Amino acid sequence: MVLYVVHGYRWDKTIADFVRWTEQYNLWCKMLYFGQQFEKELREELDIQRQTGLDILPPASTIPAPAPRVPAGHSIHPTEHWNVPG
Repeated sequence: MVLYVVHGYRWDKTIADFVRWTEQYNLWCKMLYFGQQFEKELREELDIQRQTGLDILPPASTIPAPAPRVPAGHSIHPTEHWNVPG
């Protein structure tokens, strides 16, 4: 399309219609020859997308619990150092 204009030709409606027709014909040919393969791959992709993240994760009982993060010099139990009046 750009080369058409660069070589000094004028872009008009007939050229635009021809370009549109060739694009549609190209897509029609691709669907004719490769349509079944496209549909199969699309179905497989949609099946994968339907799975949620929870379906992919292992059961919670097999995931180890993370170790608690404790600042240096502090206890895991923060209430040990509380001064309770009594």
